[in-house]
Amino acid sequence: MNLCTIISILISISNIRADVAIGAGLDGLRDWSRSLPYVNLIRQSRIWGSPSRPWDGNATFDPITGWPTSDFGTVLSTNAVDMGGTYLLNAQGNAQVIVAGGSSAGRIANKTYNSSTNTLSALVIIPQGASQIMLSFTNTSGPGLQNISVLQPGYDLASKSNITNLMLAHLSRFSIIRFMDWTSTNNNPDVNWNDTTSVDWPQYTTPKHNPWETIPLIVNQLNSNVDIWINIPWGASDDYVLNVAQLMLNQLNPTINIYVEYSNEVWNYIFTQAKANLQAANNSVLNQGDPLKLAYDNSTNSGYWAFRRTASQIKRISDLFKTVFGQENVGPWKRIRPILAGQSVNPIVITQGLDYLNKVYGAPSTFLHGIAIAPYFDLAQYKTWSNLSTDQVIDGLNSSIQTYLPELGWSQQAPIGVHAVYAAWYGLAVHGYEGGPDTASGCGSCSLAAKTNATCDNRMTDLCVSFLNANKYTFAFNLSTIAAIIICPLNGFLLGFKADRSKKQKLFNISLMQTISWLLNIVACIVCMFVQTSMIIPALVINCIGRATIVGGSQAVVATFFPSEYIGTLTGVMWTLVGVIATIQYGLIQLTNDITRSWRAWLIVLLLVLLMSCHLIQLWWKYVKELRNKSTTTIKDKIITKF
Repeated sequence: MNLCTIISILISISNIRADVAIGAGLDGLRDWSRSLPYVNLIRQSRIWGSPSRPWDGNATFDPITGWPTSDFGTVLSTNAVDMGGTYLLNAQGNAQVIVAGGSSAGRIANKTYNSSTNTLSALVIIPQGASQIMLSFTNTSGPGLQNISVLQPGYDLASKSNITNLMLAHLSRFSIIRFMDWTSTNNNPDVNWNDTTSVDWPQYTTPKHNPWETIPLIVNQLNSNVDIWINIPWGASDDYVLNVAQLMLNQLNPTINIYVEYSNEVWNYIFTQAKANLQAANNSVLNQGDPLKLAYDNSTNSGYWAFRRTASQIKRISDLFKTVFGQENVGPWKRIRPILAGQSVNPIVITQGLDYLNKVYGAPSTFLHGIAIAPYFDLAQYKTWSNLSTDQVIDGLNSSIQTYLPELGWSQQAPIGVHAVYAAWYGLAVHGYEGGPDTASGCGSCSLAAKTNATCDNRMTDLCVSFLNANKYTFAFNLSTIAAIIICPLNGFLLGFKADRSKKQKLFNISLMQTISWLLNIVACIVCMFVQTSMIIPALVINCIGRATIVGGSQAVVATFFPSEYIGTLTGVMWTLVGVIATIQYGLIQLTNDITRSWRAWLIVLLLVLLMSCHLIQLWWKYVKELRNKSTTTIKDKIITKF
């Protein structure tokens, strides 16, 4: 299923969580798209056709201006839900105009022609429920017409070059917009900057594309600060890339971050770019002396060469953006964020690329912000079933999600984990360039009614939110375990657990540090159950320190060979470790997103609070007891000394 379709459906659900950051892929421009982004429908119209068959593409047009030079027809919209309304038609020149398809398809009203300005105007009235709009122009005075516009209902000529208010409001709901389809990235043949579409060209549909200038036009008008994700065509020259960078620098709101990717799915051989990349990699190694060092390790695997060439291209793009934005503004969490994208189920695409960059050019974080994959979840055991119920669709999707969760173990069945760990090793972020529920794989035409109902079911929202939160939070916090293991050997020294320390001092140190770390973790847990995802970084730091402190304390207790009377304390330490991990994990997965299950999250928190409270009371009581014993011993010693 198309990602934009998925997200468009999901955000229409009334109870979607506003605190979950989510991006969207803006779809490509076609007359059969239901997005209708431009006020002027000519922008999305099909190439000019004949008056009697507007869809045939046979009309002549000026190769410089793009306007028709003979009688013509135009297909403005097809496959729509309801195009009913009154549209404002304007053009330079005169003609007879009808709505193609007969009187039931619509009519022309209030047609006028001003000979002094050579301007035609009319109202195009389309009945409610109509699924398409096609117009025929005959007896054109040009011949042909120029500066044609057909404006959607409610707009005047002052808005004819703009995006609709509905689309702007819709896009303002997201945290990032990916323009891959918008700029026709797949199979895009553009090489030089003059191959791109001019903003003055009438139609932005195939064989043309939406101009790059439309990206700032859209994003600068959004009601919130929305980042952008752009895709550079596979054959783009250095000059092309520099022009894109310069345009974004000059026209885009400077507070907006820019994610930059080389083409799209260069590993996917259904696309021209993947085949061309493989051919270029082979040519580079076999015929050009391997200037990119794609076979740096003497590998003879041409597939690896192709993966490495993709990495070399995003490095090239990164370097070019540095010349425009400055080196200090390109890289991890900077304004320009180059992305190396791979295949979700095949980590070798990414691992080959990152290892290549590291070996040939240096640390990948010097050139990249992060990596990206497309983590879709499907119907699992129900993929090929027919006659599914809505509940079975939801159950299948939920089962698929479970296989992705890091806490269930990262293996070949959960390659997201491989990507995550590899990116973390190189200090890079992990993003999803696409993702969501996939009801098409297996048998896309099966159980359509149930799949449609499931897509509109509120539980679908819960599934998607759970998927986003689980992968974001559990991945980050499991990485903190790795950090804790590294820190642990230092903890015994830092907390003063040395062999020459008294039991009293050891008990005081471990009691104090575990009390502090326990309180901080509980607070972080409860706060993160209700606040936005901005808490993830401080909570991660707190959790990492807390885990390290408690594990370090446990090691210290064992290392100092406390007598058997302290075995209860040692057991308590280990239970505290388990409790803190569980509390943080459950809290940050935000179980309270589902109000019917919120009691479970609070029950877990309550039980762990009781458990850890008992343990800490025990620790402090032993410390006080040890303190009293020490005081009694001191008094006795003084009495003995005195006498």
